[in-house]
Amino acid sequence: RGQLLAKREGKNVVVANVRADWVGWFELKVRVVNDKAIFNTARVIAAVDADIFAMIEVEDRPGLVRFNENVLAPLLEASGREPYRYALVVDGNDARGIDVGILSRYPITDISTHVFDLPGAPPIFSRDCAEYFLDVPGIPGRLLMMINHFASKGSDPSGMRRRVHQADRVRDIVAQRLSQGFSRIVVAGDLNDTPASVSLAKLLGMQELTDMIKQFANVIDPSGKRLGTYETGKEQIDYLMLSAPLAAAARDAGIERRGYYAPRTFKSFDTVTSSREQASDHHCVWVDLAI
Repeated sequence: RGQLLAKREGKNVVVANVRADWVGWFELKVRVVNDKAIFNTARVIAAVDADIFAMIEVEDRPGLVRFNENVLAPLLEASGREPYRYALVVDGNDARGIDVGILSRYPITDISTHVFDLPGAPPIFSRDCAEYFLDVPGIPGRLLMMINHFASKGSDPSGMRRRVHQADRVRDIVAQRLSQGFSRIVVAGDLNDTPASVSLAKLLGMQELTDMIKQFANVIDPSGKRLGTYETGKEQIDYLMLSAPLAAAARDAGIERRGYYAPRTFKSFDTVTSSREQASDHHCVWVDLAI
């Protein structure tokens, strides 16, 4: 169907105008993005060294796999630690492609998505409440990781338009799974509101779930002033909540802040020398279970 390019006055110019003029494709060259912020993200993960990671704002599974294999695995293997064998992302409702995913050293045996909740109406979840089921030694049945990223305050300032419905729906899903016999449940992610917010009240008020930051507050910061997970640590908007059997097995918890650049507040990694190089403006919440 003709040519894409033609030579005019010694220069290549595009002459194709419509589909009938030319049908073809461009093959893009693939290069590894060597960026300090990406490396520092891997450094945070390697420092925490959890067996299972809830991942927020993941573009797609190929990107997560490449990050895992090309950036994270060399850090772990250099110190004799096991890399992550399982990396999974389910595409959510955000048109920008910022989804919730998981890295795990244990097999992911099943997944369930809630992108279709409220069919025929705008979906409840701006991304997803993705459920990942894992086989973990020492845990009867399966471990259920319920990973979330609620609507931001930019799109929902008060939380009463979207976040309250997202939180209430997660509460319902947790109750349903408990009634089905799933006793080991983790609700994790960026819920984009504080513990005192009205929008999260019913979810955070569930007796069946325990917020690990609240449970280990005296260990994380005895003063109670820096229990937050965002920027300088004054606000908690990220959560790691465990069902009763897991909460009972919790032996330690913390917040890894060294990937964030705040020289007057926290000590960062030596590779984090500016906000441009920081891993994230959110901090990694972790819990250690004796199972």
